[in-house]
Amino acid sequence: MQIKDPDLYMRSLYYLNVMLFMTDNAPDLKKYLDRMKQYISRHGSNLNPNSQHISFVYYQLSRFNYCFLTKDFTTAYQLIAEVKQALPIHEPLMDNHRLMLFYYKFAIAAFQCNQWDEALGHLHPILYKGRKHYKKVWISMRDY
Repeated sequence: MQIKDPDLYMRSLYYLNVMLFMTDNAPDLKKYLDRMKQYISRHGSNLNPNSQHISFVYYQLSRFNYCFLTKDFTTAYQLIAEVKQALPIHEPLMDNHRLMLFYYKFAIAAFQCNQWDEALGHLHPILYKGRKHYKKVWISMRDY
């Protein structure tokens, strides 16, 4: 499947990682996260643009899950900058659900690192999705 259907292979690794995250199995999550990383580094240049996009989404979401499972919130917080830099390239190809997952994980990482305003800023697109003027509604923690 790695060669025949790389999208399905990466999707299967991602959903396995999600299941391992939900069952608090950090050692196996790390094992399959490393397997996904090795696959992407070995085959990433041969993947078509859609498969490269899928690899980005699944790998980055899995990285956040691993950080949260191991309570390594500092690494998760540092991961935000890396993912946000690449997000504009992938955002046009991403459905709203996946995009909101990223913002939610950004908010969790920021919240756990006591960056309250930043956490609210990451939650803002989720809370006000679909409203035209959601940026005008922003309230800082300092306003309370």
